[in-house]
Amino acid sequence: MKGRGGGGRGGTGADRGAPPGRGRGGGVGAPLGRQDRKESKWSKQQAAEAARDRSEDEYFKQCQAQALRSGEAKKAAAGLTGQEADAHEKALFAQQGSQGIQFDKYADIKVETSGPGADVAAPFSDFGSLTLPSFLLRNISLMNYSKPTPIQRHAVPLALAGCDLMCCAQTGSGKTAAFLIPVCSSLSSPAAGGTTVGQPGAAKPRAVIMAPTRELASQIELEAQKLTNRSPLRSVAVYGGADQRKQARELALGVDLIVATPGRLNDFVERGLVELRGCRFLVLDEADRMLDMGFEPQIRRIVRTMPAAAERHTLLFSATFPAPIQQLAKEFLRPYVWIGVGRVGSTVEGIEQRVWLATADKRAKLALVVKALADRSGRSLVFVEKKRTATWLKKTLRHGGPAEGGEEERFEPIAAEDIHGDRSQSQREAALAAFRSGSCRVLVATDVAARGLDVPGVEHVINMDLPFAREDFDSVDQRLAC
Repeated sequence: MKGRGGGGRGGTGADRGAPPGRGRGGGVGAPLGRQDRKESKWSKQQAAEAARDRSEDEYFKQCQAQALRSGEAKKAAAGLTGQEADAHEKALFAQQGSQGIQFDKYADIKVETSGPGADVAAPFSDFGSLTLPSFLLRNISLMNYSKPTPIQRHAVPLALAGCDLMCCAQTGSGKTAAFLIPVCSSLSSPAAGGTTVGQPGAAKPRAVIMAPTRELASQIELEAQKLTNRSPLRSVAVYGGADQRKQARELALGVDLIVATPGRLNDFVERGLVELRGCRFLVLDEADRMLDMGFEPQIRRIVRTMPAAAERHTLLFSATFPAPIQQLAKEFLRPYVWIGVGRVGSTVEGIEQRVWLATADKRAKLALVVKALADRSGRSLVFVEKKRTATWLKKTLRHGGPAEGGEEERFEPIAAEDIHGDRSQSQREAALAAFRSGSCRVLVATDVAARGLDVPGVEHVINMDLPFAREDFDSVDQRLAC
């Protein structure tokens, strides 16, 4: 993604800076004609991109004007009713159940809380005991949330009490609901101000949730749709790699809550399609990854267009939170409450782990992967380090062996898909959909699928490659928690 937050065109300054070769030695000593051709090509690319932006901006305005004239915007603000609402609800809650960790197995999970306000709200044990809007309690029940997870038990009451939070809990621990429930509850209260859905001008969300990957943003937005079901609140996903016009049209109908990758959101903000001066809530999911992997400049540009930290409510959640990233994250917060949920032990007690000694040769590793897959009938995730390895492994599994291999390397073909940064968004979504539906039982992935993704029914996780650097070994735990 090269620091562009999921493919948005509003990337880093380098993305729209000088033409290729300038300032990097590429044009030194080059013939004038060759350099002129480079600059001409770059200028044409910039002009074409600017023309696309203008066309999409005009499309947004046209969609909004049409929606206001036809009453579609008013209908979006009111929400669905009757049989239409019933059908929508049935289809919505049939999508992607929540897997999570089996917390009933672990009665003594250590939870650390500290900071000003840590004692203003006690942990809760039952969602019904919370003062929440009736639509939200109903939707929580439809999502089969029978009891809160440790991070939910501590974070939800504190967030409802108005505390800024920095939370650390592993993948699969229920972090998404831990921030969505208080945000949705607060947005529906009279004190939060009226909805901006159905109003002319730039889209004016009252809450922004940012995530580092397109898949995670899409997953969070689906949970937001479930929790806002049969309410006036409207959520929209904004991320790179997908149809900008479709996203612009959704924004034109109005939005209360945006779930976004930083690049695409920054692009829409800079072009005036989204205005954040009235934003009341900022949530960063997998905050450490976004702040540590090139997204920080985009996040800062976005946050500068929001109310100051003292005037907004900020929630940071992540599976890991190294001390240097905690120091960096403090800049986005008021005095905050720290919540750290100890590892539940799912990578030890709840999962059987086997380690096989292998050489670096990928075909030798392939034989071990095929053997491991033959011992399992359920869905399996296979993690690799490189994108080209993911593509090679998928094709090899499908073909029943390496294209150049001998008879001794042949095996029964295995239905597989792959997901990594070089695949288009539609390809990535199709691969995940096939894996979730069971039409393929093997998904080969890079670490783009290691953080935050909820893929129920995975019985087998294979690390064909281990990380190269010692500091990257946290990702192994995240892979196992899928």
